[in-house]
Amino acid sequence: MQVSVETLDGLERKMTVHLADEKISQEVEKRLKSYSNEVKIDGFRPGKVPMRLVKQRYGGAIKQEVLGEVIKSSFMEAVQQEDLKLVAEPKIEPFGEGKEYGFNAVFEVYPEVSVNDLSQAKINIPIVEITDEDLSGMINTLQKQKTTWNEVDREAKEEDRLKIDFIGRMDGEAFEGGSGDGVPLVLGSKSMIEGFETGLLGAKPEEDRCLKLKFPEGYHAKDLAGKDVEFDVKVQLIEEPVLPEIDEAFVKEFGVESGLRDDLDTEIKSNMQRELEQAKKNYVKTQVIDGLYENNKIDVPKAFVGDEIQRLKKDALSKAPASFQQNNMSLPDDMFTEKAKKQIALGFIMSELMKMSELKVDSDRVKETIEKYSESYENPAEMVDWYYNDKERLAGIESFVLEEQIIDWVVEKSDSSEKSLSFDEIIDQARNNFS
Repeated sequence: MQVSVETLDGLERKMTVHLADEKISQEVEKRLKSYSNEVKIDGFRPGKVPMRLVKQRYGGAIKQEVLGEVIKSSFMEAVQQEDLKLVAEPKIEPFGEGKEYGFNAVFEVYPEVSVNDLSQAKINIPIVEITDEDLSGMINTLQKQKTTWNEVDREAKEEDRLKIDFIGRMDGEAFEGGSGDGVPLVLGSKSMIEGFETGLLGAKPEEDRCLKLKFPEGYHAKDLAGKDVEFDVKVQLIEEPVLPEIDEAFVKEFGVESGLRDDLDTEIKSNMQRELEQAKKNYVKTQVIDGLYENNKIDVPKAFVGDEIQRLKKDALSKAPASFQQNNMSLPDDMFTEKAKKQIALGFIMSELMKMSELKVDSDRVKETIEKYSESYENPAEMVDWYYNDKERLAGIESFVLEEQIIDWVVEKSDSSEKSLSFDEIIDQARNNFS
């Protein structure tokens, strides 16, 4: 058996194997002789059928059967001989006839992963303090959640809520999804394309305006991306926001039974601190993950990419608005290709880091994580049991904890330094990275 392996694109390999005819011929003869003792042909007693007739009638089928078995066994033997680690089943194409047989096999192999020197990695450790200004800002956010609206007869300004009718036109023709009646719009919310909301500043109730705008180049609807459009807008009414007083009733709405402002501040600051601790972890994790990916480029199997794209699409669709799902709208694969490649590459890198670090999952940290997840439920003890009594759920937590341990290990090995950030900066970055 002669074997040669050719590298194609990335992790794809082409193996060519030439088979020895003797091995095939001998096995075919052996099976024909065995078959001749059983075959029944009119005019001949069992076991007395001439070999010439057996070969003529059954030789081709038996040869193909033998050839298929030899190809399969020879391929596995060649894989071991060449020390190849296959990702999935190969595509095999036999070739040859007469006394020359062989096959080509095309397949992907697992990438070889080696992680670069971690001491060269630059990691910023965030230093953040929650200030009185941060606390005031959070209180203001809570007030805005309870905003009421008062109709006014004046020009519209930032943070006002307008009720509008609008029709969008491109080249004079109304386009799909570009119109609405009685639509509420808060100026400054950035819920419309650039220029729409600022174009309504100074408008009065019952006023009509024509906004000449341009959709951004990266707009999700490709037929509108980068196109010039006009919106005819009618302002039905204008409302200004009215923030509630921070009184006893307001405080109690947020679960502070005492109704005292000081107790509300304490509760909010405690929640902010919990959110901050998670944001700091996410901030460091993002740097580590992005650094590992950028500094350790590896090819990933195409077969894995396809599967991961489908998983990401399914996840995205499950989070899409109901109207999107009801219309059976689809998402193109190329939206997820790069993310899929990154996820797969990081999986290989993390596996290599696990070998390098020789880390084992910390059972105490698993217990701490489960208890933390469970503390917000009415009966935390029941939730803890719920996790521990299901192997799949517990394995998910253990995987998460082990990943955190690896991140910590990488940070220890890296060139880390402290970086001062404000509360808003780190929260915004964490939300953007993990949204």
